[in-house]
Amino acid sequence: MTENVCLKCNSVLSQQELENNKNHCDDCNTVTHILKVEDKEEAGIIQWLQLATSKDEARPVLMGIQVKNGKTASCDGFRLHLTNTNNTPTLERFKGKILQFLSKVTKNKLIEGVEVKGNYPEYEQIFPVGEPSAIVALNAKYLSDAISFAAKSRDNKVVMKIYPGEMSPVRIKFDNGEALVMPIYLSEDDKL
Repeated sequence: MTENVCLKCNSVLSQQELENNKNHCDDCNTVTHILKVEDKEEAGIIQWLQLATSKDEARPVLMGIQVKNGKTASCDGFRLHLTNTNNTPTLERFKGKILQFLSKVTKNKLIEGVEVKGNYPEYEQIFPVGEPSAIVALNAKYLSDAISFAAKSRDNKVVMKIYPGEMSPVRIKFDNGEALVMPIYLSEDDKL
């Protein structure tokens, strides 16, 4: 479920009205979108995307989530979260736009989103190209368990050391502890 509401006069706008008249009221250029995410998994993905949105009001485009070219992305200048748009069908209608949520997205709760004007960074160009120096697959839960304690550390820094040998453990060090996580064997078809 999605509604478009003019922030000036509180009129509910159809999608066609919104597309035909960007400024519904005189001097009004802000429309809030009322969305309801009905799928728990999709709500979780959008929450994950929200983690990488900026809190810095000086960079408003980074406070939003962009839907473009089959990808849904969020970036705060230090990290990038990216998923296929088919994982976020509620957001698919915002193709080519940046949407900032005004609250945390949860399943079956009405949430407000506001379109952010501006140009989102061309994040595709920051992905490294060429052959990687190492490929290591780890169990996501084991990795999360290992670094969740590090998130409570004073300097909030994690150092991962990767040693030679296909099945050598990855050593994870932080100021208040360290962990070893064994890699998962990958077939050639599984390598990204």
